[in-house]
Amino acid sequence: MIAAAVQWRLETHDRLTSTSDACRQAALAGAPEGLAIRATQQTAGRGTNGRSWASPPGNLYLSLLLRPSIPPREASQFSLLAGLAVAEALQAHAPKPLSLKWPNDVLLNGAKLAGILVETAATGDTLDWMIIGIGANLAIAPTLPDRATASLNAQISPEPAAHAVLARLGAWETRRSAEGFAPIRAAWSGYGGGVLGSDGHLVGG
Repeated sequence: MIAAAVQWRLETHDRLTSTSDACRQAALAGAPEGLAIRATQQTAGRGTNGRSWASPPGNLYLSLLLRPSIPPREASQFSLLAGLAVAEALQAHAPKPLSLKWPNDVLLNGAKLAGILVETAATGDTLDWMIIGIGANLAIAPTLPDRATASLNAQISPEPAAHAVLARLGAWETRRSAEGFAPIRAAWSGYGGGVLGSDGHLVGG
């Protein structure tokens, strides 16, 4: 049986504290999966480990709500799925091949172009909801103290970028539902990030 494709409902806001915060509020209120929220600017964007994510206008700030029927231990695989989707969506607008860095970065010339943040809530062994937050430097590469950054120099604007990312993410989620994690693992490794084990961790990492 082929899994039904996610039906995305994209909302766009001029200014939010965080698209993931807005998505989380909707999840707690019972919103069905497929909600996607984009902001032109965030005032309190965040990355992994609580890092601040600079959010000037012109870049992509997008979060989406999923409710996959998976155990919580498999949720980390979606960071890899999302990174793959972002790389595929943006590759045509990049001057050189994009690469992936485990577990949640998309790189251009070895510098960070985009990042993924996955947040979940579960009841026992059942995942209640998942929020995938995506930040991509489409126009501006903010300065970070601990790594080099890159941008696409406005070769694509946020609205079409959001639709492209959602299309690829939906396609990969449909395939994951039907075939499991193996196709994602193989495609992700093709972006030069290393070899993934069946659990989504780097082999030898």
